[in-house]
Amino acid sequence: MRSYEKRSSIRLLVLAAFIVWISSTARAENFVAPTSGTLYIQCVGGSAGAASQFGTGSSIANFVPYLSALPGSCPTTEVFVGSVTAGQTVTFGIHTLWGGKDYWAFSNGTDQASVIAFSDTHNSLGMGGKIIQPTGTNTWVMHLDDAASYLVDDNNGDVLIQLRLSAGSAPSPTGGVFVAPSTGTLYLKCVGGSAGASSQFGIGQSPSTFVPYLSSLPQSCPTTEVAAGAVTLGQTIAFGIQTFWQGQFYWAFSTSTDQGSVVSFTDLSNSLGMGGSIIQSTGLNTWILHLNDAAHYTISSAEANNILIQVRLQPAPGPSITGVGNAASFQPGISPGMLATLFGTNLSPVVGVTSPGGAMSYQGVSVTVGGRTAPLFTIANVGGIEQVNFQVPAELTAPNTVAVQLNNNGSVTSVNVPVAVIQPGIFEYIPVGSLVPYAAIVKPDGSIVSPSNPASRGSTLVMFLTGLGPVSPFLATGQPGPVPPATTFYQPIVVGLNNGGVPAMFSGAAPYFVGLDQVNFTIPSDASVGSSIPFSVSINGVFSQVSRIAVQ
Repeated sequence: MRSYEKRSSIRLLVLAAFIVWISSTARAENFVAPTSGTLYIQCVGGSAGAASQFGTGSSIANFVPYLSALPGSCPTTEVFVGSVTAGQTVTFGIHTLWGGKDYWAFSNGTDQASVIAFSDTHNSLGMGGKIIQPTGTNTWVMHLDDAASYLVDDNNGDVLIQLRLSAGSAPSPTGGVFVAPSTGTLYLKCVGGSAGASSQFGIGQSPSTFVPYLSSLPQSCPTTEVAAGAVTLGQTIAFGIQTFWQGQFYWAFSTSTDQGSVVSFTDLSNSLGMGGSIIQSTGLNTWILHLNDAAHYTISSAEANNILIQVRLQPAPGPSITGVGNAASFQPGISPGMLATLFGTNLSPVVGVTSPGGAMSYQGVSVTVGGRTAPLFTIANVGGIEQVNFQVPAELTAPNTVAVQLNNNGSVTSVNVPVAVIQPGIFEYIPVGSLVPYAAIVKPDGSIVSPSNPASRGSTLVMFLTGLGPVSPFLATGQPGPVPPATTFYQPIVVGLNNGGVPAMFSGAAPYFVGLDQVNFTIPSDASVGSSIPFSVSINGVFSQVSRIAVQ
């Protein structure tokens, strides 16, 4: 029994040694960059093998193809892989479809059924088991089998891949960057195409942002024209193509940097004769994009005209100003330092309501008053009703009229507006359940006066206005009200309650706000009561609009 056990132990030791020998036998090495630079690959030859894809990766899960239809497509054009640093290990892989089954081979793989490692264990290449052969300064050739062949032979040179390391940064995308020459609406349609796998064309700069507009190209060409949305002057539009070919998605973008199956539009060989550009002007505000399907870009840098996309820009109508007035009362005219509202059409690209927060320009929109740029506070387009709220520059002198100019992304219009030193306007709101506006007045507890929350006789209130004129000390354009508050220069301030005058306790700039005024006053003990008492303000004999207040 001991003799048998001894022989069995020896057998196990021999088996273990054999396993160790196999695992230590020379296998295909990974590529280690000897210096920093940019890595390029191309197929330079191949004699046999099932159709394969070559790319980077260390497993099926992270495989990224760069070269397709090998070796039939060899020699291919050179493809940019990416930037590498000195000492960086780059793992490569091959995917082969043979006999209806997928096979994979990787430079750092561990053999597992149909997933195996690049190898030359028989040293058939005469390089000591290695498969990467230096061929010049920073150039190498990888001697490979297709992934299925690794299961039945060693290394027969089925696929030869050249690696080239170039000093310097990665190349910039070429050819397909479209910059809108004016504000308007963009329209797309396919007008022709001769070949290529079925693709979608749309807008985006990556697979995660891609929005398709045209499908089943080029088979569906010519298509009908499709609106792709509003654009503004100088806006860069990133176009993209998604192609499904041989069971895999490929992507190409006008602003992309080549990364595996995501590449950039190119015509590096200038096959179109447009200096590498793929955008051809065909008339006023119309262009043709000369494109390949996305899969084609991975195997050729030339332009094949597989897909021809027409881009048409319908310029937006120019802006038109219908009125400029007090932001609180909407009464026509302005005064220095006040908050004003400009009404009109095509004033901005904004949909909804946005608050620029005092910016001098927002989304290509700006306002000048007498040549002075005005801070912007609200830009709105709600249900087709457009307006821009701004502060009239405080440094403006007060001639009879002044030009108010609006610039919407290069389209400019202006109107002459009356200017006064004082133009008081009461800010108002419409309470729930009411159909008429009430003055924006705040009680000492911070609540807003309303028919359901009337002010009491004898109480002191704060109301908000704009256009009360200059204050002391002077506040420059865009400067918020200070603490302690600046007071109005002109007096007296009279608050009108039910046709009776009440002197103001304070009038001046509202602290922390730009262009906003406030008036503090006390309701007389003998004031009329009611849910809708007429209410107004006058300063230096100039009256505001008539508003409403509830008093009990």
